[in-house]
Formats: sequence, structure tokens, C-alpha cells
Amino acid sequence: MPHLLRAASVSRRLEESKLMFTSVSDVLERSPTGVLLLDRDGRVVFANRAASAMARPGDGFVLREGQIDVLHHESDASLQRLIAGATGRLDRADAPRGGAMRIPRKSGKPDYTVVAAPLARESSLLESGPVAFLLIGDAESASARPRSMLSELFGLSAAEVRLAERLMLGESPEEAAVSLDIKVSTARWHLASLYRKTGTRRQAQLVRLLMSLPSMTS
Repeated sequence: MPHLLRAASVSRRLEESKLMFTSVSDVLERSPTGVLLLDRDGRVVFANRAASAMARPGDGFVLREGQIDVLHHESDASLQRLIAGATGRLDRADAPRGGAMRIPRKSGKPDYTVVAAPLARESSLLESGPVAFLLIGDAESASARPRSMLSELFGLSAAEVRLAERLMLGESPEEAAVSLDIKVSTARWHLASLYRKTGTRRQAQLVRLLMSLPSMTS
């Protein structure tokens, strides 16, 4: 009987783990940050939509055959060292467990940023399960916030949302006016309305508030 009870307990824990992973993976899929989960050998066992989309053009890195490969040779060597550290495969006892780096892009767009770290966990039921993760950031998509969120939280008009998006990309009101094909005076009028509706007084304060909002894709 004890072995039957143990088998039932293990089976229940496996089912609970599967349900938890399914729930967590749904959240990860909606994140604009690229997320990779790695097993003990450094192989990719999960890649969310954002990571797959970043890899697809082959601009800075690619995902193939369960591996992440950086196109720049020296950067790839650096990333593989980070992965080895995060997964505990470095021999030295004082070896760093991960770290951060930048991945250059062929297109000349801002570098991807990568953070590698081990997953904190006490035990594993599945030896092939993830033990580390990579977070991959793209400066060009970091400012994305659902337009409906901005409208619902602050009562912004469509024109005000469009200006807010340009400001989150680092543009000045004058640059945003060019991007949106509107007059500078119109951009400044919308900016004044943004200040009033969000309770802010300066552009830096406004952008900091907007960038602090949760960012999820649909």
C-alpha cells in the first residue's frame, strides 16, 4: 500500500506541475520581453512568442535545434558562458551564476539586452525540466502598452494615446509631431492634456508613469 500511495502522490504532483506550467506559460506568452527556459544542458525547452519573433528575422540571434545562437561570434561565446553559469555547468565553485550582456544587431537597431539566471527551486520531478532562464529585451518594443489600457486608466483620446506612444519611444513633442504628421502646436496641446489627465507636470514624470504600467501583448 505505501508504494501505491507514493505513486498516487507523485502522479498528483506531476499533474499540479503541468497545470501550474500551463498557467505560467500563458502569462509568459503575453509578455513583450523574450523569455527562454533552459534545461541542465543549456537547451531551450520553452520560448515565448516574443523571443521567437525576435529570433525569426535573424537580426541578432536565432533559435534552432533547441539552441540559441548569436550571429556575432564573440557575443555568442559570451552568451554561452552566461548560459553555462546559469545552468551550473561551470567547474569553478566561484563561477558566476549567469549575468547580463548585449547582443548586437545586423540591422543597426539598438542592441538586444539579455539577462541569464538560474531558476530558484528546491527539487525537480523531471530531470529534463528547466533550471535557468534568459530574458531578452528589445528597446524598440519596450514602450509598447495596450492602447485600451491607456484609455481606460486615464481617459485618453486616440490622439493623446498616439502622442504618449511616441513620447515613450523617447521622442520630444517636436519629433512626435513629425512622426504623427501633426502641427507642433497640436502636439503641445495634447501634451498639456496628458499632464492634466495623468496628474503629472513634466515630460520625464509622464514617461516614467507610463513606462511603469504593466506591458502585455494580446
